[in-house]
Amino acid sequence: MTNLGSVETYFDTPARSSPTEINRRRERIAVQPMVTALLSGMPNLVVLLDENRQIIAYNEQALHSFSSYSSSEIYGMRIGEALNCIHSNDEPARCGTTKFCRECGAARAIKETREKQQNILEECRITVNTDAHENCFDFSVHTSPFIVDDEGYILFAVKDIADEKRKEVLERIFFHDVLNTAGAVNGLVSLLPGAESKEEEMELCKLLSSGSDQLIEEIMSQRDLVAAESGDILIQPTPQGIAELLEHVRGVYQSSPYAEGKNIVVESVPTETTIVTDRVQIIRSISNLVKNALEATAHGEGVSLCAEIQGNSALIHVKNKGIIPAPIQLQIFQRSFSTKGQKGRGIGTYSIKLLVERYLHGKVSFISDKEHETIFTLSIPLEYSTSASVS
Repeated sequence: MTNLGSVETYFDTPARSSPTEINRRRERIAVQPMVTALLSGMPNLVVLLDENRQIIAYNEQALHSFSSYSSSEIYGMRIGEALNCIHSNDEPARCGTTKFCRECGAARAIKETREKQQNILEECRITVNTDAHENCFDFSVHTSPFIVDDEGYILFAVKDIADEKRKEVLERIFFHDVLNTAGAVNGLVSLLPGAESKEEEMELCKLLSSGSDQLIEEIMSQRDLVAAESGDILIQPTPQGIAELLEHVRGVYQSSPYAEGKNIVVESVPTETTIVTDRVQIIRSISNLVKNALEATAHGEGVSLCAEIQGNSALIHVKNKGIIPAPIQLQIFQRSFSTKGQKGRGIGTYSIKLLVERYLHGKVSFISDKEHETIFTLSIPLEYSTSASVS
């Protein structure tokens, strides 16, 4: 972090133009017919920013995206502020100065264009507050230097690439995860005729059943994710024993290809405690955490599950060794972000956050450092409240 005057910043300059300067530039741009025609002719969100990243002009599509604010309020805002980015208020100087801005494609593009006077193309993942809920978006961002009457501006244009990202994710999941599980099931089928005893045959059948259940689950989880994003998922809260939930997930994944050479253990659990929640979605959320932890775990090491009661909530922890790098921690819940270095993967932690926070009325958090290694935590209410709204 740097300190510029009395205001600190993790990324870009905190300096802001005064309202007087914003109005002067607004009026100057408003009488430029070529500029107004350029903005209005663009099919996507386009704004003109001053040297302090503040909005001087915008088109009708931008006004629709900035729907939380009146047309006059938008002038002088920064992009993240106008979009209601969940991190835009993390620091006193707001958008562009938080630690999350270092990983924001929009913030990087604006900064690079201003400093190098070059056209920049970046992908931007952003989470915004909309109607009391968090929503994730994927944008392609293009920034260009722009001169009007010898004054420098930045032309900032956005294209929604959510559909493209969804296609990448689904392709990767079905070509990788589903294909891997189907391959494991096929391998078990080929071993059945060669079973040398009834016991071996029964064990293979048990593994085959577990593998086929996992294959179905991976397909259904993607179906339910689509439904969850559109608000069409049906929640059926029923009493669930915490110990049984964790043992169920452990049993499913201990026999999966993800756990080969690794161990899953259930540690301290309040054995008699129940939570009232949706069984399918809580198992799906815990399973995603376990699967991610196994993928980050080396041969010979393990993943542990435990739970505790804190107030009116049950805290379910999934732990593994290792530390998530800081840049990855800043993006961990973004929809299309991948920790695996493979294009299109990264739906797991996003889906967990969506299901748990919007539908199960809980919270998802994590800590990853030398002292704790990596721990993901689901905080689930002991009693499901139907009064919480779902959009």
